[in-house]
Amino acid sequence: MAELTRAALEDLAVGAMASRDVLCVDPAHPIGRMARMMVERKVGSAVVLTEDGRPGIIAERDLLRALADGADPTSTMVESYMTASAITASPAWSAGEAARCMLARNFRHLVVVGEQGRIEGLLSIRDLFAALLGRIDGGT
Repeated sequence: MAELTRAALEDLAVGAMASRDVLCVDPAHPIGRMARMMVERKVGSAVVLTEDGRPGIIAERDLLRALADGADPTSTMVESYMTASAITASPAWSAGEAARCMLARNFRHLVVVGEQGRIEGLLSIRDLFAALLGRIDGGT
């Protein structure tokens, strides 16, 4: 097994690790419908496309909070539980930068946004671990 060095961690780019098939929803989607879409797609979060162009995000934890609040899944909209201005990452960020950001802010997903503000992907903690384990197991 190869040793994972700090340099190797910094050489992995977010753009290469992020999932490109991003589930995107509207703020007016009912949370129940959005939850079904997440289950069908086997994802833990969705990017919310807001009117101001800044991506929002809604994740499993938000759905758990809605459930705990007793929210009606058919009449409660995504906008009630989403993070309106998601923290975004550049595709050029390193795995180390992404991991530090996720740890410092206590979340598991980063929206990857390119220079023109276009959503290029979504990085989950699972994507990050898969890339790191691939680096260790593959030795590259």
